[in-house]
Amino acid sequence: MNLYVYPAKGQSSDQQQKDEAACYEWAKQQTGLDPANMPKVQGPAPTETSSTGEALKGGAAGAAAGAAIGAIVGGGAGEGALIGGLTGVVAGRRKGKKQEKAEQEQIQAGVSAQEQENWSRYIRAFSGCIEGKGYTIK
Repeated sequence: MNLYVYPAKGQSSDQQQKDEAACYEWAKQQTGLDPANMPKVQGPAPTETSSTGEALKGGAAGAAAGAAIGAIVGGGAGEGALIGGLTGVVAGRRKGKKQEKAEQEQIQAGVSAQEQENWSRYIRAFSGCIEGKGYTIK
């Protein structure tokens, strides 16, 4: 976002540069933000749930279900456990990947909102200062 500062009271360009520099420093002190060095806002640490963890959970659940079905159907509990376990691993991994993606999207949305709020606070401080010195800002 570009700010345009207009001398509303006939200030010289030298005076305008001094006033803008003074307001830049003042707004920086008031907000703790420096537009020339905007900090990167970090999202929360990723959760411990991962696609690998979900795959293991899915594999265990699938193996148990497969063993029970294999024993009932007669194909053998071991064979049913193997098939169920592999199916569970694939399904669990897919679930974990979807969950990771959703979490990353939430984090990114939060970070963008925080960065926008930081920038807005600085703009309000700078604008208030420069308008107080007799300039119009757009």
